[in-house]
This record gives sequence, C-alpha cells and structure tokens, in this order.
Amino acid sequence: MIYHLCSRAQAEKAFAVGAYSPASIESEGFIHFSTAAQLLDVAGRFYRELDDPVLLAVDENAAENAALVRFEAVPDNAQPFPHYYAPLPVDRICAVIPFPRDCAGRYCLPPEVR
Repeated sequence: MIYHLCSRAQAEKAFAVGAYSPASIESEGFIHFSTAAQLLDVAGRFYRELDDPVLLAVDENAAENAALVRFEAVPDNAQPFPHYYAPLPVDRICAVIPFPRDCAGRYCLPPEVR
C-alpha cells in the first residue's frame, strides 16, 4: 500500500466527482504518495497545519495502478517516494483512514497502515 495525506473535505470532494486530482497534477504531473515507513516524517514536515487529515490508501501493485506509480528520488531524502501519474479514480482508493494526532499535535500511525 501507498498513502496520500489530504483533508477529509478533499477526500469527500473526490468521491463526489469520481476522482482525486490535487493541484500537483497540474503543477508537477503527479500525486505525491508515501510508503507506511515514510508517512510520519512527511506528515510532520509538510502537513502540520492540515485540518481533519485522512490517508488515501492505494494498492500500488494492482494491475490498474502499476503503470501509473513510479518510485522516484526526491531532494534531501535517500528513499524513493511513490508518485501517481494521473488523477486518481476513487474506485482505486482501497480505504480512507483517519490520521490522528496526539495531544502534542504529532501524527500517530493508525493501526490500519501497514
């Protein structure tokens, strides 16, 4: 599984229109995803102010996704990150998982994330 962090409102909008297409599709050509091991670092660095955060879980090995997901190097990180090169049809989202924070505001990895 790979995961994309967004607000619940963004996820609900995607389900209403049938696809998730954030601004990065236009500006970079892909949707940023993370592996389970990368999530806490990414969330803490880039999504501290996000309201009502959720994770969109996608099976990168499913036949319909395999050609659209590329693991690529990113600046300042030794690990490659998954990028999804198309708007994401909602029928390819395996789960929408609440992404809680503790009382200090740090993200906590949900038990559903593997």
